[in-house]
Amino acid sequence: MAKPGQDQQGAAPAAGQPQELTEHEAAIYDRQLRVWGVETQKRLSAARVLIAGCTGLAAEVAKNIVLAGVGSVTLVDDTPCSARPPSNFLVPADAAAESTVAEACVATLQEMNPFVRVSALPGPLPAAFKPEALQQHDLLLVCGQPAGTVAAAAAACRQAGVPFYAGASRGIYGWAFADLQEHRYVEERKEEQADGSTSKSVEEHTARFARWNEALGCSLRGVSLKRLSKLYLLLRAAARFEQQHGRFPAAADADALAAAWADEAGAAGVDAAALPAEALAAYASDGEDMPAINAIVGGVVANEVIKAVGRKGAPINNLFLFSLLDGAGAVERMPPTAN
Repeated sequence: MAKPGQDQQGAAPAAGQPQELTEHEAAIYDRQLRVWGVETQKRLSAARVLIAGCTGLAAEVAKNIVLAGVGSVTLVDDTPCSARPPSNFLVPADAAAESTVAEACVATLQEMNPFVRVSALPGPLPAAFKPEALQQHDLLLVCGQPAGTVAAAAAACRQAGVPFYAGASRGIYGWAFADLQEHRYVEERKEEQADGSTSKSVEEHTARFARWNEALGCSLRGVSLKRLSKLYLLLRAAARFEQQHGRFPAAADADALAAAWADEAGAAGVDAAALPAEALAAYASDGEDMPAINAIVGGVVANEVIKAVGRKGAPINNLFLFSLLDGAGAVERMPPTAN
């Protein structure tokens, strides 16, 4: 198996530096080259993505970015295949029980696109948060982990200067968080001229992102809760519970989750009645993920990863929240604390 950051022949990639596309790559990626252009594809083909937690959501993201032609993908998850998540379609049904979920996913992803370097990093999830691992990658995505693990990963990425994504799918809900720190990108503008022709201009932008703890710990005093996604409030309630207990809530934890929300609402400066007890109980009781939710959120996250490494297009800043109750996704921006 290739080491992280190396291809199957052991040749190290060019440390995230864009390289010219080969003739074969240009032919394979012809359709997307027409969508986002050669420069974005070159940056994508040089990008090194680290994914911790091989859940169904992670499988969707990994599949999408591998097919798009990302430079390399490294997976971290030492869960044995005998205990694999049912929603992870990358793990073959006949996978060896003693092999890890990450190792099984590598083989499937490599078959999808031989031009992408795919490998597994040995060890438990915290192995992905070590400086030596982060320094070999351009972006970390953490999937399906409790808030304490997400917070540790987010802090490690800030320390290393590495862009960070996190996401999870639970019952009828799915969410994704982005911390690209200070992110520079370009946007193309097209304007129709009086003579019927179209002119194109390129604008440069810089976006600042909040840290994970800022986004989930900011004051909500004065914020219109009618316009705020209820899933954001659920996410804050669950995060407080998970920080306290080190795990996700279960059906038996409905009262404890409600108590966690009462504490969180007080700290945020809002009425706890903004989040009904039935909503908290329903969230606690439904811990399984849904393939349909994984596909929706995974598609959004994969697109955001491509935009982030390609530095083209405004990124989601900083929360994407999807609920089947609403039948749509919402973007909430929690601003960073002023420097």
